Amino acid sequence: MPHTSLYVADPHDQMNAGMANLNPTDFGPRMNEAFLALRPVLVGQNELLVQAMFAIGAIEHVLWVAGPGVAKSMAAQLIMSLFPDAEQLRLQITKDMPQEAIFGHLVAKDLIEKGEENRNIEGGLADVHFFYADEIMDGSAWTLRSMLNVILERKLRSKQGDIDAPLHSVIATTNFFRSSGELEAVVDRFLARAMMPAATSVAHHYRIGRGYTRTSGRQFVQPTLNYADLLAFSQWIESPDGVNIPNSMMLMHYVLMLEFLKRRHKMAVDQWANKQGVDMSDPQNAKNEPTARDLGVYITPRTAAKALDFIKVGAGIDGRSEVLPNDLRAAGMVYCVLNDGTGSSELWNEVCNEFLNGLGAKELDVLSAIGSLVDFVGELGCEKGMATQGEFIVGGKTVAVTRATLLQVRASNFGFKKPHRAIARALEMLDECIADLDTMVYRTGIIVPGWS
Repeated sequence: MPHTSLYVADPHDQMNAGMANLNPTDFGPRMNEAFLALRPVLVGQNELLVQAMFAIGAIEHVLWVAGPGVAKSMAAQLIMSLFPDAEQLRLQITKDMPQEAIFGHLVAKDLIEKGEENRNIEGGLADVHFFYADEIMDGSAWTLRSMLNVILERKLRSKQGDIDAPLHSVIATTNFFRSSGELEAVVDRFLARAMMPAATSVAHHYRIGRGYTRTSGRQFVQPTLNYADLLAFSQWIESPDGVNIPNSMMLMHYVLMLEFLKRRHKMAVDQWANKQGVDMSDPQNAKNEPTARDLGVYITPRTAAKALDFIKVGAGIDGRSEVLPNDLRAAGMVYCVLNDGTGSSELWNEVCNEFLNGLGAKELDVLSAIGSLVDFVGELGCEKGMATQGEFIVGGKTVAVTRATLLQVRASNFGFKKPHRAIARALEMLDECIADLDTMVYRTGIIVPGWS
């Protein structure tokens, strides 16, 4: 059987962040303006456009579920056309689609004259920056499985070894979900997911009709962006030296996430009980309450960590290099499927409103101190007694961490008679960390400096 080899594009010809013309803090607002320019054409899809912008800024993928005729193909094409210098691939996925259509064609001349199976991947999935996969769920198990490595790891497997793919983002659309292991794995790779709504109001129909008559159904002229600038921005977002997440904001992110999960689980249990006709006030029924994982309302540590990039994009598109409280709302674009009818997005906004409103300088100072303590106490447990000294700053004063000083400050609620809701929840998290470290010290007998 002939041995298959690949024709790979010269890496020196590929676009890179060094070709950028703009600083990341200048590009962020420019990208926001370009996406805003799409709103008059993609009527009623404002939330989806924002979510897609954040996903592309974070080098992540987008999945839209919608019936025919709601402009999902036009939306994908308009977004990709914002970057005309980026290599793009657009495919209608079918069950019997040959691998040549996705990964590049065999060189017929080499096969005929030399009996060699040489594949030219130029223009295929492993050679483009943006991939629009229309009706992705129609793909066969083989197609989806083959696409996964490129989508997730940006690598194309071959007998000659892994080949790095320049893939930036995939925009995939589908009319439906069907259940299979491959599909679940594929869906999990798309951090930004949404149900694309059809127009319902008279105002939306009117605007769509007016836009159609003005453009004759063709794409309109829009702002364009340099892909190298986007790449530099995205790499800045992912870099430890890029957008800074202060201790206070890192802690608040997990405060919001855990509160959202607690309420989302209760909401899902209530919905399940109503559907099943189960009375959850009965103690016997309450014992059999479905877990969050059973109901599909859990968030993995990997997803929570990746949501931090969306939060950083929020600062970046505002031209800032440090996260502020309102940037945390962007995590909801990862934790919720937009417009899915479950009420998750509304619940996330409710939690954000309750916990972010009213945070002043003093509250943020204390949250920063608690965040430092949570981090340090966790490190003490990991270090298992190695000589480690920690400190935290509160009220402008530096305090060395010992169990005695920590409990003393904790007992005073950091000087608040009635702590802000966010601080109260953060203190509960700190209590959990202290209890975990106490348990570890008790069970192992390891002496932790300053913790006795």
